[in-house]
Amino acid sequence: MPYSKNPSAAPLQISILLFDRFSNHCLANVLEPLRAANDLSGQQVFDWNIVVLAGQGVHSSSGLRLEADAQLADMRGDILMVMPSYGFLTHANVTSSRALRAAARRFDTLAGLDTGSWLLAQAGLLDGHRATIHWDELDRFSERFSEVDVQKEAVIYDRNRITCGGASTAFALAMQLIEKQQGAALRLRVENLFSGAYAQRPDRRGGIAARAVDLMRANIEEPLPIAQLAQQLGRSQKHL
Repeated sequence: MPYSKNPSAAPLQISILLFDRFSNHCLANVLEPLRAANDLSGQQVFDWNIVVLAGQGVHSSSGLRLEADAQLADMRGDILMVMPSYGFLTHANVTSSRALRAAARRFDTLAGLDTGSWLLAQAGLLDGHRATIHWDELDRFSERFSEVDVQKEAVIYDRNRITCGGASTAFALAMQLIEKQQGAALRLRVENLFSGAYAQRPDRRGGIAARAVDLMRANIEEPLPIAQLAQQLGRSQKHL
Protein backbone atom coordinates (compact mmCIF):
# COMPACT_ATOMS: atom_id res chain seq x y z
CA MET A 1 0.00 0.00 0.00
CA PRO A 2 1.19 3.59 -0.60
CA TYR A 3 0.60 4.54 3.02
CA SER A 4 1.60 3.11 6.38
CA LYS A 5 1.86 4.01 10.05
CA ASN A 6 4.30 6.89 10.18
CA PRO A 7 3.56 9.77 12.60
CA SER A 8 6.15 12.02 10.94
CA ALA A 9 4.96 11.42 7.37
CA ALA A 10 3.37 14.11 5.25
CA PRO A 11 -0.44 14.23 5.37
CA LEU A 12 -2.23 11.64 3.26
CA GLN A 13 -3.63 13.50 0.27
CA ILE A 14 -7.20 12.41 -0.49
CA SER A 15 -9.49 13.61 -3.28
CA ILE A 16 -13.18 12.70 -3.07
CA LEU A 17 -14.95 12.61 -6.42
CA LEU A 18 -18.64 13.42 -5.99
CA PHE A 19 -21.53 13.26 -8.43
CA ASP A 20 -25.07 14.61 -8.23
CA ARG A 21 -27.16 12.58 -5.77
CA PHE A 22 -24.15 11.58 -3.67
CA SER A 23 -24.92 10.40 -0.12
CA ASN A 24 -24.40 12.97 2.65
CA HIS A 25 -24.28 10.10 5.11
CA CYS A 26 -21.52 8.29 3.28
CA LEU A 27 -19.46 11.46 2.85
CA ALA A 28 -19.75 12.38 6.53
CA ASN A 29 -18.88 8.86 7.64
CA VAL A 30 -15.55 9.00 5.86
CA LEU A 31 -14.65 12.65 6.45
CA GLU A 32 -15.62 13.21 10.07
CA PRO A 33 -13.39 10.43 11.43
CA LEU A 34 -10.45 11.80 9.41
CA ARG A 35 -11.14 15.28 10.76
CA ALA A 36 -11.28 13.85 14.29
CA ALA A 37 -7.97 12.05 13.73
CA ASN A 38 -6.36 15.38 12.83
CA ASP A 39 -7.85 17.07 15.90
CA LEU A 40 -7.03 14.32 18.38
CA SER A 41 -3.48 13.77 17.13
CA GLY A 42 -2.69 17.49 17.06
CA GLN A 43 -1.31 17.24 13.54
CA GLN A 44 -2.48 17.15 9.95
CA VAL A 45 -2.64 13.42 9.33
CA PHE A 46 -5.10 13.74 6.44
CA ASP A 47 -5.70 16.42 3.83
CA TRP A 48 -8.72 16.20 1.54
CA ASN A 49 -10.54 18.06 -1.18
CA ILE A 50 -13.84 17.68 -2.99
CA VAL A 51 -13.55 17.24 -6.74
CA VAL A 52 -15.99 16.92 -9.63
CA LEU A 53 -15.67 15.96 -13.27
CA ALA A 54 -16.98 19.31 -14.47
CA GLY A 55 -18.72 22.40 -13.14
CA GLN A 56 -18.37 24.03 -9.74
CA GLY A 57 -20.38 21.83 -7.42
CA VAL A 58 -22.85 19.01 -6.91
CA HIS A 59 -26.15 18.36 -5.13
CA SER A 60 -26.55 15.52 -2.66
CA SER A 61 -29.46 13.07 -2.67
CA SER A 62 -31.19 15.32 -0.11
CA GLY A 63 -30.66 18.47 -2.15
CA LEU A 64 -27.67 19.90 -0.28
CA ARG A 65 -25.37 21.81 -2.62
CA LEU A 66 -21.67 21.34 -2.09
CA GLU A 67 -19.04 23.55 -3.70
CA ALA A 68 -16.13 21.65 -5.26
CA ASP A 69 -12.51 22.53 -4.54
CA ALA A 70 -11.31 21.54 -7.99
CA GLN A 71 -11.97 19.44 -11.04
CA LEU A 72 -10.59 15.91 -11.13
CA ALA A 73 -8.40 16.55 -14.16
CA ASP A 74 -6.36 19.06 -12.15
CA MET A 75 -5.70 16.83 -9.14
CA ARG A 76 -3.25 14.14 -8.10
CA GLY A 77 -2.50 12.54 -4.75
CA ASP A 78 -2.42 9.42 -2.59
CA ILE A 79 -6.06 8.28 -2.74
CA LEU A 80 -8.96 9.07 -5.03
CA MET A 81 -12.30 8.15 -3.47
CA VAL A 82 -15.17 7.75 -5.97
CA MET A 83 -18.66 8.33 -4.55
CA PRO A 84 -21.62 8.49 -6.98
CA SER A 85 -24.11 6.90 -4.55
CA TYR A 86 -27.71 6.94 -5.80
CA GLY A 87 -27.17 8.13 -9.36
CA PHE A 88 -24.35 5.75 -10.21
CA LEU A 89 -25.88 4.25 -13.36
CA THR A 90 -26.37 7.71 -14.82
CA HIS A 91 -22.71 8.46 -14.27
CA ALA A 92 -21.34 5.14 -15.54
CA ASN A 93 -20.55 6.45 -19.00
CA VAL A 94 -17.69 7.07 -21.39
CA THR A 95 -16.87 10.46 -19.88
CA SER A 96 -16.45 9.18 -16.32
CA SER A 97 -14.56 6.08 -17.45
CA ARG A 98 -12.09 8.12 -19.45
CA ALA A 99 -11.58 10.54 -16.55
CA LEU A 100 -11.04 7.71 -14.05
CA ARG A 101 -8.53 5.90 -16.24
CA ALA A 102 -6.56 9.13 -16.56
CA ALA A 103 -6.78 9.69 -12.78
CA ALA A 104 -5.42 6.19 -12.15
CA ARG A 105 -2.09 7.47 -13.46
CA ARG A 106 -2.07 10.40 -11.02
CA PHE A 107 -3.26 8.74 -7.80
CA ASP A 108 -1.50 5.94 -5.95
CA THR A 109 -4.75 4.27 -4.88
CA LEU A 110 -8.33 4.28 -6.16
CA ALA A 111 -11.21 3.67 -3.76
CA GLY A 112 -14.84 2.96 -4.59
CA LEU A 113 -17.26 3.99 -1.83
CA ASP A 114 -20.93 3.03 -1.73
CA THR A 115 -21.61 2.42 -5.45
CA GLY A 116 -18.30 3.91 -6.58
CA SER A 117 -17.05 0.40 -7.33
CA TRP A 118 -19.42 0.30 -10.30
CA LEU A 119 -17.78 3.31 -11.94
CA LEU A 120 -14.31 1.89 -11.33
CA ALA A 121 -15.34 -1.46 -12.81
CA GLN A 122 -17.02 0.26 -15.77
CA ALA A 123 -13.65 1.91 -16.49
CA GLY A 124 -11.88 -1.47 -16.32
CA LEU A 125 -10.02 -0.41 -13.18
CA LEU A 126 -11.14 -3.37 -11.06
CA ASP A 127 -10.38 -6.11 -13.58
CA GLY A 128 -8.56 -8.93 -11.81
CA HIS A 129 -9.17 -7.39 -8.37
CA ARG A 130 -11.24 -8.49 -5.41
CA ALA A 131 -13.94 -5.89 -4.78
CA THR A 132 -17.25 -5.19 -3.10
CA ILE A 133 -20.09 -2.70 -3.49
CA HIS A 134 -23.23 -1.59 -1.65
CA TRP A 135 -24.94 -4.78 -0.49
CA ASP A 136 -28.08 -4.00 -2.52
CA GLU A 137 -26.07 -4.08 -5.78
CA LEU A 138 -23.86 -7.11 -5.14
CA ASP A 139 -25.71 -9.55 -7.40
CA ARG A 140 -26.09 -7.12 -10.28
CA PHE A 141 -22.47 -6.01 -9.90
CA SER A 142 -21.26 -9.59 -10.03
CA GLU A 143 -23.33 -10.39 -13.10
CA ARG A 144 -22.29 -7.24 -14.94
CA PHE A 145 -18.53 -7.41 -14.30
CA SER A 146 -17.27 -10.98 -14.67
CA GLU A 147 -13.65 -9.77 -14.63
CA VAL A 148 -14.04 -8.59 -11.02
CA ASP A 149 -13.80 -11.03 -8.11
CA VAL A 150 -16.86 -9.77 -6.22
CA GLN A 151 -16.95 -10.51 -2.50
CA LYS A 152 -19.57 -9.78 0.15
CA GLU A 153 -17.32 -7.96 2.60
CA ALA A 154 -17.47 -4.58 4.34
CA VAL A 155 -14.11 -3.27 3.10
CA ILE A 156 -11.69 -4.89 0.67
CA TYR A 157 -8.08 -3.92 0.03
CA ASP A 158 -6.53 -5.45 -3.06
CA ARG A 159 -3.19 -3.95 -4.05
CA ASN A 160 -3.84 -0.32 -4.97
CA ARG A 161 -7.63 -0.64 -4.94
CA ILE A 162 -10.01 -0.22 -2.02
CA THR A 163 -13.74 -0.86 -2.14
CA CYS A 164 -16.48 -0.71 0.46
CA GLY A 165 -20.26 -0.77 0.62
CA GLY A 166 -22.56 1.91 2.02
CA ALA A 167 -22.28 4.56 4.71
CA SER A 168 -21.47 2.31 7.66
CA THR A 169 -18.66 0.63 5.77
CA ALA A 170 -17.28 4.04 4.79
CA PHE A 171 -16.82 4.64 8.51
CA ALA A 172 -15.02 1.30 8.79
CA LEU A 173 -12.76 2.31 5.91
CA ALA A 174 -11.92 5.60 7.63
CA MET A 175 -11.03 3.70 10.81
CA GLN A 176 -8.65 1.47 8.88
CA LEU A 177 -6.96 4.44 7.22
CA ILE A 178 -6.46 6.06 10.61
CA GLU A 179 -4.88 2.91 12.02
CA LYS A 180 -2.60 2.52 9.01
CA GLN A 181 -1.40 6.10 9.36
CA GLN A 182 -1.18 6.52 13.13
CA GLY A 183 -1.75 3.19 14.83
CA ALA A 184 -4.47 1.44 16.82
CA ALA A 185 -4.45 3.89 19.74
CA LEU A 186 -5.63 6.83 17.65
CA ARG A 187 -8.18 4.66 15.89
CA LEU A 188 -9.60 3.63 19.27
CA ARG A 189 -9.81 7.27 20.40
CA VAL A 190 -11.68 8.25 17.24
CA GLU A 191 -14.06 5.32 17.55
CA ASN A 192 -14.75 6.23 21.15
CA LEU A 193 -15.42 9.86 20.18
CA PHE A 194 -18.19 8.85 17.79
CA SER A 195 -19.68 5.93 19.70
CA GLY A 196 -18.86 6.94 23.29
CA ALA A 197 -21.12 5.73 26.04
CA TYR A 198 -23.64 4.48 23.48
CA ALA A 199 -21.27 1.97 21.94
CA GLN A 200 -22.25 -1.65 22.21
CA ARG A 201 -19.78 -3.02 24.70
CA PRO A 202 -18.41 -6.54 24.38
CA ASP A 203 -20.49 -9.12 26.18
CA ARG A 204 -18.58 -10.17 29.27
CA ARG A 205 -19.50 -13.73 28.47
CA GLY A 206 -17.57 -13.30 25.21
CA GLY A 207 -14.22 -14.15 26.79
CA ILE A 208 -11.21 -12.52 28.34
CA ALA A 209 -10.26 -10.63 25.18
CA ALA A 210 -13.68 -8.94 25.00
CA ARG A 211 -13.46 -7.96 28.66
CA ALA A 212 -9.95 -6.58 28.13
CA VAL A 213 -11.14 -4.44 25.22
CA ASP A 214 -14.02 -3.22 27.40
CA LEU A 215 -11.54 -2.04 30.04
CA MET A 216 -9.27 -0.43 27.47
CA ARG A 217 -12.16 1.52 25.98
CA ALA A 218 -13.10 2.77 29.43
CA ASN A 219 -9.57 4.11 29.98
CA ILE A 220 -8.82 5.82 26.67
CA GLU A 221 -7.28 8.98 28.13
CA GLU A 222 -4.97 7.14 30.57
CA PRO A 223 -4.35 3.64 29.18
CA LEU A 224 -3.93 0.90 31.77
CA PRO A 225 -0.64 -1.04 31.85
CA ILE A 226 -0.91 -4.70 30.91
CA ALA A 227 -0.15 -5.71 34.49
CA GLN A 228 -3.07 -3.67 35.80
CA LEU A 229 -5.38 -4.97 33.10
CA ALA A 230 -4.47 -8.52 34.00
CA GLN A 231 -5.00 -7.84 37.70
CA GLN A 232 -8.46 -6.35 37.17
CA LEU A 233 -9.42 -9.28 34.98
CA GLY A 234 -8.13 -11.80 37.47
CA ARG A 235 -5.67 -13.31 35.03
CA SER A 236 -1.91 -13.54 34.73
CA GLN A 237 -0.11 -11.31 32.23
CA LYS A 238 0.95 -14.44 30.37
CA HIS A 239 -2.65 -15.62 30.11
CA LEU A 240 -3.86 -12.18 28.97
